[in-house]
Amino acid sequence: MPLARATFNDIVLAESPTWETVEGNIYHTGSDTTESIKVTVE
Repeated sequence: MPLARATFNDIVLAESPTWETVEGNIYHTGSDTTESIKVTVE
């Protein structure tokens, strides 16, 4: 079963075994920087 993982600045925020998931990047625009949470499936 694949493992879904959400990371932010190389810190794992969430990790869960799952059958179906969405893979990609979630972007948040701050006042002067753009930060992203990356979601991967391994």
